[in-house]
Amino acid sequence: MAVITGKKIGNAVVRNHSRRVIKSIFYNLRNEISCGEYIFIVKSKISQTNFSQIEKSLKWALKRLGAIK
Repeated sequence: MAVITGKKIGNAVVRNHSRRVIKSIFYNLRNEISCGEYIFIVKSKISQTNFSQIEKSLKWALKRLGAIK
């Protein structure tokens, strides 16, 4: 799994926080997700959303890809 964050998101603290949030959600879903390589590109609005909204969006995206068992 890779998480890509650009400089448009914010300073290093905000970018690292965004990466940690995505990795945490992915880790929590590890038993539901099928094996494979995943690359996440983080958009600038992530700093304005809370954990539950990000988790919901990530689950929706993974279901749409057919990655969740």
